[in-house]
Amino acid sequence: EQTSGFISTSSTRLTSVENKNTTQDNRINSIESKYTSLNNVVDTVRTVNSNQTIEINNLKNRVTTLEQKISELEALIATLQGGEE
Repeated sequence: EQTSGFISTSSTRLTSVENKNTTQDNRINSIESKYTSLNNVVDTVRTVNSNQTIEINNLKNRVTTLEQKISELEALIATLQGGEE
């Protein structure tokens, strides 16, 4: 009878430990899932930031090109005005 009681008590304790392990595993899985989601968000933000940087650089290049063309036009206008005088 003592052996049967010991086995029953041990089985109950083992089941309790297994349930706690399952609960901990579920919590760990949840945290890992959230971590993965956060990593995905970070990757998306980095991609958007990279794309915006590319767009900004393209705009800067266009502005530089326009400024050069304006300077060329101003020089041409000055030459034409000087030639009329």
